[in-house]
Amino acid sequence: MRKVCYKKERMLIDDEIVNLAKELLSKELIEQADKLSEDISYGKKKKREGIDFLRKVVRPYPKRPMYYCRFELKNLPHHTRNIVRYLGDYIDLLERQALKKFLGEKYKNKLSPRAVRKQLKPYIPEELYQQLEKYDKLFWTPGKHDFNVDETKRHHRFTTREVVYDIFITYALADKIKKIADIKDSYNEEVIYIGNNPEDYFIEP
Repeated sequence: MRKVCYKKERMLIDDEIVNLAKELLSKELIEQADKLSEDISYGKKKKREGIDFLRKVVRPYPKRPMYYCRFELKNLPHHTRNIVRYLGDYIDLLERQALKKFLGEKYKNKLSPRAVRKQLKPYIPEELYQQLEKYDKLFWTPGKHDFNVDETKRHHRFTTREVVYDIFITYALADKIKKIADIKDSYNEEVIYIGNNPEDYFIEP
């Protein structure tokens, strides 16, 4: 049976994640992330409201991976890993788009994430490069590969609070990548709503 994030552990957060958040987010955004984490972790009505707010933050495009990330938000506060993994996939996608813009026809497909970032390094500020390295270490790599959790410290790899922080951190990094590489928000996919329920939608290519 898939383990869930224990109730008493939902507000735990790694100190390195807090430090990265302080580099990228305003004090107001960090306070908002903490309040959302609390509401989703222990509220009833507030849990639903908190998740609905995050579903507005996490846009369902590009369809892969953000449509799936948005869908996984309904599993908070119990299940967390898939959200983290899809957010990491989004950063990887943007890094590849950025490298393609900088290299043009010299860009090669099927590069590993590590190779993409290494080639991207000369074109981006050192601060951003280091922040992407920290992000990979704290979120994406463990989200994909770290299945051996030290249960003397916690029972779940990512807590609810860490997921909420990850969402805000991901979009802060995404904005920096898009600005530096002049990546425009241009998608061929459109969200089509059916009925009066915002959750009833599908993606039309």
